[in-house]
Amino acid sequence: MRQPPAAFITVYGQTRPLTPQHLTTIGRDAENDIVLPEPECSRRHCELIFQNGRWFIRDCDSRNGTFVNDKQITGEHLLQPGDVIRIALVKINFTILSGGDTKASMPAMDETMFEAALTGRTQPAERDGFSKLLGTSPATEELREQIKRSAPLHAPLLIHGPVGSGKGVVAQQVHLASGRLPGTFVRWDCNQFASTGVADSGRMGKITMPQPGGTLFLDEVSVLSPADQSALINMLAPLDAPPADPTHRRSRIMASTSVDLEAAASAGKFRHDLYLRLGVLTLTVKPLAERKEDIMVLAEDFRQHFAAELGRAVEGFTPAAVRALESHSWPGNVRELENTIYRAVALCLSSSIDAGDLHLTVKATGERPAGTISPPYQGRSLEDVELAHILATLNATGWNKTRASQVLGIERSTLDRKLKRYGLNRPNTPGGGPMRSDTVS
Repeated sequence: MRQPPAAFITVYGQTRPLTPQHLTTIGRDAENDIVLPEPECSRRHCELIFQNGRWFIRDCDSRNGTFVNDKQITGEHLLQPGDVIRIALVKINFTILSGGDTKASMPAMDETMFEAALTGRTQPAERDGFSKLLGTSPATEELREQIKRSAPLHAPLLIHGPVGSGKGVVAQQVHLASGRLPGTFVRWDCNQFASTGVADSGRMGKITMPQPGGTLFLDEVSVLSPADQSALINMLAPLDAPPADPTHRRSRIMASTSVDLEAAASAGKFRHDLYLRLGVLTLTVKPLAERKEDIMVLAEDFRQHFAAELGRAVEGFTPAAVRALESHSWPGNVRELENTIYRAVALCLSSSIDAGDLHLTVKATGERPAGTISPPYQGRSLEDVELAHILATLNATGWNKTRASQVLGIERSTLDRKLKRYGLNRPNTPGGGPMRSDTVS
């Protein structure tokens, strides 16, 4: 008997396989296969069904309707590959693999996503490739000029700047501006060696060095222990040697630090010879608070990316949200802004992000954001609201508990206790929706 073609839906940035023998339900209640904890989503909103060799979507008399390619449907509707289902603010992409199709047939799915779709194991999407240096502030324009001047050189480069300010992006841009290939950029996150130590762990030989003519970027080099610093000096020695082929370019070393490395070296907290080795050239990335003109440029880029990644029809910012973003002090810099926009896109209740969706702290801002509003009253218990909010966050983060706990502002252990209390387990059904342990035999 001929097997039906494989079908998939992508919701909240996750691609999940559909099973022809299984009726897939979508709605707000936790017992649905796909849970959409959106206020405008009905308890059982719609169903996906396979019959007579074709896939259909059936609206279950939902309160606010089911839309396919922005047209509201009634009853059953035949789905075609590439259709976009919209429920409230959530966009769900429908895809079919016909006979002989491979991941090359699906440009929207990379190898990791294709494998996840076939196995049912999903994970949050990640930003691919190198990030752009965005912004229009004088400080950013000056930084671009410094990148142009530094890029053609092969001397080591040390990038200063506070945590989360975008030092890694600057390193990428120097690498690209030098004409080196993207695939020859190797980043070491020195924080992963800070506790166990590169030298002590015996993992030095396992660390990938750049290809000849590539770039080695040591991210947050100041966290390395004295033993690691000594080992690093020995490891970098081969990069000093000129290439065997005189037509080849020299490899380049770059490093970043969020502390004053010269002061640390003078105080004996960092090897002075390693500081001199790394700091031949320097660049400085200013805090986001000193680059106010960059805030909305970055915020809009993050909004567009996360709206596409999470499949949410979030189309802009209200004037109140813009005022709140521009008046915030951003102690966590660009990383804090990115996390703020991610949370707002994932959890906002309308198509425009408002000031109340940003959840900026009064302490950091100095005053409550103008236009802060409360969600509409829904007559639900506190437990029901908390459960829905936790589910929304877990779905938006692809059940990445570490990121979900950061968005929720609680410890990972607290999130685990709440999941146990509500009897929630990670999706493992064909439809991929959250399961209550009390409903599993």
